[in-house]
Amino acid sequence: MNTQIAQTVQEGAFTGTTKKQALLADFNVISADQALPVNLPGRSIITKATAAALTLAAPAKADDGMLVEFISTTAAAHVITATGLLADGAGHTDTLTFAAQIGASCLLMAYQGKWYVKRLQGVTAA
Repeated sequence: MNTQIAQTVQEGAFTGTTKKQALLADFNVISADQALPVNLPGRSIITKATAAALTLAAPAKADDGMLVEFISTTAAAHVITATGLLADGAGHTDTLTFAAQIGASCLLMAYQGKWYVKRLQGVTAA
């Protein structure tokens, strides 16, 4: 282990939640249409064989900085709807539509009640 890192990060500093927030390990499985829990940090793997209709509500201001990533494992055009809650730097605020390709993904960050788009791969914002 790098001793400089060991000195900076004390033993026990990472809980299950912070580990998910850092996107280091655990993931959630999405296999059906659903309203997504807004306090579900980390990776979510979309496994539904047909297009999933997912709804994402506004994050709490207490969750500022929380990262959520959605990754498709199926060739289906999944849609995440977050009406008026997305900020992608291009004026798109409502939906994220995944290309019907395995591996399409997006990374979002919660801040002040909005979802800021950090990365889109094979996903179109509108």
